[in-house]
Amino acid sequence: MRHDYEVTFGGTGICGAVGAVLCGFEEVPPEPKIFKVDIPAGADIDITEAIGPVAFHNGVHRFKFALVLDGIQDRKRELMSLVHGRRADYTLSWDEGYIFTGRAEVTAIERTSDHLETATVEIDRYPWKVKTESIELEVHPTATHDIEGSERISNIAVTAIQGGTADINGTTVPFSSGTTPLAAQVYGDASVEITVSDWICYMDGHNLVVNETYIEIADENAEFDVPPFEWTEPDLHCDTSLQTVELSWTRKDL
Repeated sequence: MRHDYEVTFGGTGICGAVGAVLCGFEEVPPEPKIFKVDIPAGADIDITEAIGPVAFHNGVHRFKFALVLDGIQDRKRELMSLVHGRRADYTLSWDEGYIFTGRAEVTAIERTSDHLETATVEIDRYPWKVKTESIELEVHPTATHDIEGSERISNIAVTAIQGGTADINGTTVPFSSGTTPLAAQVYGDASVEITVSDWICYMDGHNLVVNETYIEIADENAEFDVPPFEWTEPDLHCDTSLQTVELSWTRKDL
């Protein structure tokens, strides 16, 4: 293992806090829950998918830490206090952005020499690791974003100044100004199309496309020197905050 790897448990980096080096890591993937019906004198029938998406048991993360600094007894006491028996969110430095949840236990401490001991920490972890992501979309009046590459997508929401509608895999959900939850959970990829009732302008290559309504508001002034437009040499700028929508979601992966 690399010496700069870190396991941050409950907001505290274990290696940094107790003067340890991560020297081993083992992962036991979550086991699927399989449902079968016993058929007398015949083959059992697997009905797992018939009752919904596949569910999973907890997985296991097993870490081995080398306690290499002076004061090993103090280091062991600090490690026990930090993780033993506790349930918390934790992150792995080599799996950036994802948050795991589980209950930790120090399962073994082995003395290698007078100046080196190893401690094994085992975490019974919730099967899903989660990662929150977001993107800002310029909607004029429609924009589409495809969320791909995740086992499950949850907590899909939009934050906007104005109201509109969001179409998620063919299902239309209205939203108002502020933050609006759109879907609790979507299985597999998700395609989200956002529509707002009003837009001002957008760039099409090097061309500024302006909503005809706002051209009329500007009273056909070629320099658009009234709000929401501002002439700044050599470019023409406009306030697009009205049509900016933040789309956020949580990835859930095994």
